[in-house]
Amino acid sequence: MTWITPARDADYPALGQLMYHTVRNGAFAYTVPQRAAWMPQVPAGPRWHARLSKMDVLIARSIFGPLGFVGMTRQGYVDFAYVSSTAQGRGIFWDLMQALTDRHPGSPMTTHASLHAQPAFAKLGFKVKHHEVVRRRGQRLRRAFMARF
Repeated sequence: MTWITPARDADYPALGQLMYHTVRNGAFAYTVPQRAAWMPQVPAGPRWHARLSKMDVLIARSIFGPLGFVGMTRQGYVDFAYVSSTAQGRGIFWDLMQALTDRHPGSPMTTHASLHAQPAFAKLGFKVKHHEVVRRRGQRLRRAFMARF
């Protein structure tokens, strides 16, 4: 069984772990050096806490812990959308985004989607506005700016 709840401060360390392990083990559209540059360490500490506390963060949970999470700013920017590599393909991303949409009906949403996430966002009606390349620790990472209005 899976349920979706708002994140609490006590959840933030586990979300950092989930994000780190998902990028390092699940984003196969990128090379190992690219994934290491994207996520060199587990997000944690006061800066991580401050970043998440400014967003509407929802978690998909099971009895074993978090399976995924999304985080959206007040401006409608989906800054985080991660599903554990062991839970992908089970509709968790869809459920999280539907819950986020239900909490913010009619709100336009934007995101910078990784190569791995672009098809999932497209299925939810997000359109690519432009592609771009960002540099992280000597690596070039392709992504797309996407929007749903």
